[in-house]
Amino acid sequence: MFRIILTAGIGLAAAMFGPYLFYSAAEHWEAARQSLPSLGSASSPSSGNVAGTADPDADSTNQTTDQPEPQPLAGPPVMDFAEVFRFDVGPRWVVERWPRVITGLAQLQLSGHRVPLVTGTQPSDLAGALTYYFDTAQRVRRITFRGTTGDPSRLITFLGRRYKFTHQPVNDPALFIYRAVDHDGQFAGSVEIRPAWQVNAAQPYRRYQVKLQLERPLEG
Repeated sequence: MFRIILTAGIGLAAAMFGPYLFYSAAEHWEAARQSLPSLGSASSPSSGNVAGTADPDADSTNQTTDQPEPQPLAGPPVMDFAEVFRFDVGPRWVVERWPRVITGLAQLQLSGHRVPLVTGTQPSDLAGALTYYFDTAQRVRRITFRGTTGDPSRLITFLGRRYKFTHQPVNDPALFIYRAVDHDGQFAGSVEIRPAWQVNAAQPYRRYQVKLQLERPLEG
């Protein structure tokens, strides 16, 4: 399903991640790269730390020929969005699933772990930056995603079924907003979907911009 090849990264994202492994759909990877500016800008020491695999450009004199093939930086393929948009995981799970992770991203007493996400090569897949925010008890409190998709219907269906998102009418005809509330009527999540400013037939994975936020359901 996925054919992984090695290529050089571009810009700040490349400086942070080093050589990139990307999928057979070149446009899909380009969408992921374009939607990861925050990952690149977080490469400075003041913005966060990189956790994960060793530098693939390191001295190869100590490497053996039977070393395992490196994993794609976007992590394993995602068959179901529920595999990544979930609250029952911890920092260790994030670091073990993705070879490179940006850590130390603070947000209102939460600590963020940011990773590149490419769920697949279909137009309904997602490509962008996924961030898990953990509290002091190492529980996921917030999940955010910033990226692109070619067809948002699969994401909308998932959010409606899993987190009870409903459509919210707005005055902007180009903006689609879906929100969720908990049983007390408090904010539980939102997703904003907007057509790309320029739609290119050669880039079917970048037709829509996605901005998603999920809040941990109240316990009890």
